[in-house]
Order: sequence, then structure tokens, then C-alpha cells
Amino acid sequence: MASSIKIDRLTGDNYDTWKINMRAILIKDDLWEYVSGALPKPQLSDSKYADWIKMDRKAESDLLLSISPSELAALVGWS
Repeated sequence: MASSIKIDRLTGDNYDTWKINMRAILIKDDLWEYVSGALPKPQLSDSKYADWIKMDRKAESDLLLSISPSELAALVGWS
């Protein structure tokens, strides 16, 4: 995460607090729109396409890095 703020990784027991904290980090880092769908993916021919992909991948990375290894195992093949 680009943020220097640390949160507990998602486990089977802390989803409610993890969700609130993760949303706050994504908002702070200007990535929430990519996760929420508020900023739709542009067409491949759009000049903003490459930047959108870059920011979407940052958001995805932040999310994945905030999940405990045991929970990540359940996400194999999710994308």
C-alpha cells in the first residue's frame, strides 16, 4: 500500500473493521473509485485507458496485500 497507515490484515474474524479501514485507505490514496465502480473502465482507444489500468492495479494490490495468507488461499482463481 502506498499509504504509511497500517491495518490488521483481513482474517476470518475481522471483516467489519477491515472493510472500514481498507475503504478509508483507498479513499485517502484516491483509489476508491476504481474499487467501487464509480469510475468505469475506459475503452481501450481512450487516452485515459493506460492510467485507469495502472490505478486499478494499485487498488487491487493494496487489497491483496491487506489479506492474510490463510484467507488469500480461498481466493485462488478469483480474478
